[in-house]
Amino acid sequence: MLFENYSLLTSIVAQKYPYVFIDEYKDTSLDTVQTLIDFLLKRNEKNIVLGFYGDSHQKIYDTGVGNLENYYKGKNRSLVLIKKEENYRSSKEVVKLLNSFRTNIEQKPQKEIQGSV
Repeated sequence: MLFENYSLLTSIVAQKYPYVFIDEYKDTSLDTVQTLIDFLLKRNEKNIVLGFYGDSHQKIYDTGVGNLENYYKGKNRSLVLIKKEENYRSSKEVVKLLNSFRTNIEQKPQKEIQGSV
């Protein structure tokens, strides 16, 4: 409510913290994400970088925003999607399986890791 009702507050926060990163964003509440984008980012687009990191397919809680597709697709685009296609953690077999059902990204294995599916 503070960000919504006091635009000066969003300006002060953007000046004090020009880079705001939210790790594992998919489990962040929808209200928090909407507030950060709709009030902090949109009012201060030239003064702040807002970064959301994570993989919506790895969501572990029933609550949370899940994915940010509405914010980087369509006419109300506020974010730019940057894909990380390199997978340093999984074997080639696991990456191949992931790529068989994920439609939003095709990952490439970066290490020779033993593993099976």
